[in-house]
Amino acid sequence: MPERNIASREYLAHTGTVIQYNRLLYRRIAIHEATIVQVHYGKKILRWAGKEQIVRAGEAVALARWQSFDVLNEPDAQAGYYQAEWITLEQRMIEQFTEQYGQAGAANDVYLLPKNADFSTSFRQAAHAVSDRHVPDMVVQTRLQELLAWLKHYGTGFLPYQRIGPVQKITQIIATDIGREWTAQEIAAQLNVSEATLRRKLAEDQTSFRRLLTDIRMTHALTLLQVTEQPVSQIAYAVGYESPSRFTARFRERFGFAPSAIRKQQEKGG
Repeated sequence: MPERNIASREYLAHTGTVIQYNRLLYRRIAIHEATIVQVHYGKKILRWAGKEQIVRAGEAVALARWQSFDVLNEPDAQAGYYQAEWITLEQRMIEQFTEQYGQAGAANDVYLLPKNADFSTSFRQAAHAVSDRHVPDMVVQTRLQELLAWLKHYGTGFLPYQRIGPVQKITQIIATDIGREWTAQEIAAQLNVSEATLRRKLAEDQTSFRRLLTDIRMTHALTLLQVTEQPVSQIAYAVGYESPSRFTARFRERFGFAPSAIRKQQEKGG
């Protein structure tokens, strides 16, 4: 059976293996970092701004940062599960690559990579390098640069520099410690603005501090459910909830189903 996995290499990248047994639609999933996803079993459907992109088994897709998608993961009919790996790249990796090799293009939203066995090998080696602590950082960096070189070969890539707004800045701060009991006053102080200004700017983006904080927490919880075997109670605590039942209620409110639906295996013949 496949295994879930998550690993990080500080200042370089993160990687995870998603295993899912049920067909589930996740609405408004924010992508905070440049991401490459390789689908192994089943298919992924991305919807955004009236567009749709299907990523089938054996295909990979590059996703630019600071976007939001509705995501549908469909299990493979024969295998009975959906499996995909993702790699998110730290922005400094993209900046360094661009400074050294230049920029061929920009994946402004989604770029479906052509099926290529050599690219798949490069992706697998990069994910392994990020996960294996015995692999030196310099080798990890080389593996990640190889992926960026493939994107450049296809005439696409990630933007090295982007101006970001209040929502993105707040997201970056909260992401440093998602389980912390953040307040709008704390965040405003870090951004050198008044709390009133912070709340006004968020209102202009049609959100609020509490809504944004909850959304960041629930999205992170979703990731942990997909790529780890941690119990729900532990995940709840990791995203700032001491009560698993309160966390489950908030998760259901955000996504429309309970946390257990992500890991529950399909019942045969039902």
